[in-house]
Formats: sequence, structure tokens, C-alpha cells
Amino acid sequence: MSLVDEKPMQLIYCGPSLPRGILNQFTVYRGGLPKHLEPHFEKCPAIKRLFVPVENLNETLRAVKKPGTAESVWFRQALEYIQGGAK
Repeated sequence: MSLVDEKPMQLIYCGPSLPRGILNQFTVYRGGLPKHLEPHFEKCPAIKRLFVPVENLNETLRAVKKPGTAESVWFRQALEYIQGGAK
């Protein structure tokens, strides 16, 4: 397979939505993480961890709902960040 035939990686965000449409839950991004979110990644690394390949969506959603998993901890951290003003 040549590089021309490869599709850019698609990532889906599985965390809570950030206010003012900055980042909405279940938005799909092609070609990597969105650059405009870098300041949020620095302040709340959990947000970055909640971007997963599209094919892992169902598995990640199950993990988010299961207490004690890394994904559920990251979701809670992202939610706390958002509730704190997400600046």
C-alpha cells in the first residue's frame, strides 16, 4: 500500500463538551489533534487523552462509564476543568 492510499488518522473526542463550541463531544478530527486546543491540553491533559481513534469509540465509552478506569478519571478531570471555567 502506498502512502497516497492511506487515510489520515481520524480521532474522536469522547470527553465532555467545552463551552462556547470550543470542543464538542463526539467531534471527529482528521490528521491529528486540533492545534487550537493546545492551551487546554496544557491546563488539563485529560482532555487530550480523551481523543481516541474512531474505531475505539465504543470501547472508550464503556470505559468512561466504568468507575476506576483511566478513562472515567480523565472524563471527571475534564469535567472539573470545564466547570472551573475552562480558561
